[in-house]
Amino acid sequence: MAIMTIEVADHQQHCTSRRNWLRERRIVRWLASEPAAAGDLEQSLMDSNFLSQTPELVVSNRRLGELCDRWSEQEQLALDTEFIRTRTFYPRLGLVQVADQDGGYLLDAVEIDDWSPFAGVLADSRVLKVLHSPSEDLELSLHCFEVAIDPVVDTQLAATLAGVGPMMGYQRLVAAMFDLDLPKEQQRSDWLKRPLSASQVRYAWLDVALLLPLWEQLRERLELADRVSWVEQDCARLADDIAQRLDPRTQFNRLFKASLGERQTRVLWGLVSFREEQARQRDLPRGFVLKDECLVRIARDLPTTRRELQQIPGLGHGSLRRYGEKLLRIVEDPPGLEQPPPSKRRLGSQSRKLVDVMRERVRTCAEELGVPPEVLASRRTLEALVRQGSLPTELQGWRREVVGDDLMSLMNGSVTGNEL
Repeated sequence: MAIMTIEVADHQQHCTSRRNWLRERRIVRWLASEPAAAGDLEQSLMDSNFLSQTPELVVSNRRLGELCDRWSEQEQLALDTEFIRTRTFYPRLGLVQVADQDGGYLLDAVEIDDWSPFAGVLADSRVLKVLHSPSEDLELSLHCFEVAIDPVVDTQLAATLAGVGPMMGYQRLVAAMFDLDLPKEQQRSDWLKRPLSASQVRYAWLDVALLLPLWEQLRERLELADRVSWVEQDCARLADDIAQRLDPRTQFNRLFKASLGERQTRVLWGLVSFREEQARQRDLPRGFVLKDECLVRIARDLPTTRRELQQIPGLGHGSLRRYGEKLLRIVEDPPGLEQPPPSKRRLGSQSRKLVDVMRERVRTCAEELGVPPEVLASRRTLEALVRQGSLPTELQGWRREVVGDDLMSLMNGSVTGNEL
């Protein structure tokens, strides 16, 4: 009986070892540049335990410059950032993680003060930068390094278009692709505190270590489906998406109400612009300067005296004391609008039926492609199409070929009206 127990235990250990070996093989296969040496390289990496290695902590401008000279010759790099942004408008950078085919590097933003060589790498069109869900990283780069990261590939988007899963987080994607469970306990960590703990270092390394093998695996799937260009087109638009998000008009469009009159609309634009200016100057979140509901209420009520301004819900004494006079001046003499406000009128019944038909067409197309319908076109995009009678930006590029022209046929009446 004891012998049987040992045999079962040995078998379980063998299976576990086999699964770990296969998993490690999948992770490191991408590193083999010469087929003849692939086996030796894989075995070497497995012996050194690829994921358990300690990344180099880079704390000097000199060492960063040396690494950047090398990275400028690389074809691709994996990047991630750790920062704090709880009570500030701009992110406070703590760490930049970089992975290449030789290992991992943690760039200490508390110690390094000359980022110009790294900015050059970020903007180098010859070096592909691989990130996961990079919108905040791209915004941070504009502020901290004063460059746009280019070119860039988003593994979250790539996984979605490859049919792995819709908009998966990094940990979920790693689990799906490599059967690995990554730690999550440092997601809310203080990345400005020094020294970094061992668990912070490990978390930061693992957050970037698998991005390059992930991209290689995803690229293979995309190539088989002839969708690499889809990812390239969407990633090329990421910088424009960030610029749009930082544009005060985005906040204005979000807060605009169709019930506002012409003067009220101009007041709202003036208030939004003023809040944006103050938030950036004082490095405070927008809501710490003036809350959304305060801006909308002021624009609607048009207070003309300090007493009337005091009646605005949510406008505290501190905000009233600091901004009161300026708010009243905006109400008295609001700025003009450079562009008309977005149309938020309710669509008519026939237009709503057309949007429903379009949504069904998008759903069918998405099902055939194995991607979420929202990746092709959201309801808001379809409503914009119906309102303006032409394809919006979101339906250009590969989406036009896949579904956009078909939707335009619906718009133009090429499809029989009995579908409505």
